[in-house]
Amino acid sequence: MNKSDDDGDGACQQLTAEAPLSHIRKESLDVYNRVHSIAEDVLFITATSRVYPDLPILPNLRCGAWYVDPQIARTEPAYFKSTDGHFNNWGFNLRRPNLHLLSIVTEHNGFIIVDSTRAGKRIPDALSKTVPIWCAVINRAIKTAFSKPPDAHGDSGSGGGGGGGRGWDTALYTPPRRRERTRAFPDRR
Repeated sequence: MNKSDDDGDGACQQLTAEAPLSHIRKESLDVYNRVHSIAEDVLFITATSRVYPDLPILPNLRCGAWYVDPQIARTEPAYFKSTDGHFNNWGFNLRRPNLHLLSIVTEHNGFIIVDSTRAGKRIPDALSKTVPIWCAVINRAIKTAFSKPPDAHGDSGSGGGGGGGRGWDTALYTPPRRRERTRAFPDRR
């Protein structure tokens, strides 16, 4: 359509109406706004650490360190890569096993992982897929390591002090929107 073909109510007017929205979108991506957003996120994580003072804060390598005040972050690295949990790539990555985090979990009964994602996503893939898979695999390994074989009376035992055995939870827990896609995970690996 040529500009001369436009009667004033057509596409040319629409393009000019979209121009301010495009400008606002671009402006929100400028350096000042990005740094301001990071600063607000750091304040949120700091406030969260006060609500859960017994749980250590671990920034996920690559992006999480931007959002945590170094004074409250643990020095141990957590490295959960988002692609380790992508569709049909469900598995425990032996190059990034994060086994050093187990001592933190046992000492503090958990920890808080901080990561980031692109605009428009609620939860980073590393936190919605990779970390749940890691937890399920670790729980299964603990169950296997501490399960006792049946004794002479046929009692399988509960795992002798390690929490293993029949009652040990080995399920894969993911956010609601991920459940359908990852439901078959335990049967696949």
